[in-house]
Amino acid sequence: MTAKFSANFPSIYLEPGNKEYEEYYQPKDFIIGNTIFVMGRRFLLYDCDSFTRDYFKDNLQIVQPDAIQVFKPKDNVSTVSKLVIPPHTGIGDPDDTRQNCLSLIPKAPKTLDFVTYVLNASKKLRYKLKMVPVYEVDNLRDFIMEYCLGNGQMSIVELASKNSGFIKGRFMSYTKLRKPGTNVDEDQFYGTKDFAIGAKLHVRGSVFIIVELDLWTYNYMNENKDKFTQDAIDKAKCYLESKGLIITLPKPDVINQNSITTPEISLSKHNESLEDTVLINYINQSNINI
Repeated sequence: MTAKFSANFPSIYLEPGNKEYEEYYQPKDFIIGNTIFVMGRRFLLYDCDSFTRDYFKDNLQIVQPDAIQVFKPKDNVSTVSKLVIPPHTGIGDPDDTRQNCLSLIPKAPKTLDFVTYVLNASKKLRYKLKMVPVYEVDNLRDFIMEYCLGNGQMSIVELASKNSGFIKGRFMSYTKLRKPGTNVDEDQFYGTKDFAIGAKLHVRGSVFIIVELDLWTYNYMNENKDKFTQDAIDKAKCYLESKGLIITLPKPDVINQNSITTPEISLSKHNESLEDTVLINYINQSNINI
């Protein structure tokens, strides 16, 4: 039974004794509009159910007043507030940060098509990069970029250069690289249509220019022209022709020339130039898993 204290009884007290008890709350005290004190707190009685109203009327001859409106009336149409994800603070990966906003127990973001990954995990585009120099020594640095077609992740490895002061090794681990000037909440990453001879890549404060590619990459571009721009394919062809890695034969003198395509002959049996082989050997000798 709840004790009834005086209004000036201190709310912070070890334990009330019999002297502090004046009387106990009774049903007659629970009238709509009255205030009761429980554990030092005030509680307003603003409504009761129909059984309580009937009990007071039939047994105590007390008519409960109407309910007191203490809350604003709700609209008939229930509205659900839209979840607003706060902007990324720059700490951690934006995809992981978004998962923390969606659930108390975050789950790993599902951004990978498993079937696509299995079919293309071993297929990688290889390009040679040159860093846009900030210092004069940057002109001596060479890089190899690999782009995995299975998950859209790319890595950059620095090759050993004499007298550059930089050791060979991984410059950037495999990750999906966002394009510069885009919102981190938007899924705009570098892809196959962004890779071409002469194209610039912005990588975490550094700018790289694509200067070379291997023959496997060029053959893949010809087999999947919808994934690349025509300008990228033409520049790749011109580069390989200038290096003497492919030769375009003239069209044969036949009547129906429209049905004959111009053949291209690669000078390498393994679809790799000597320079490409050297670049790949540099990676294999760097004792780094790519």
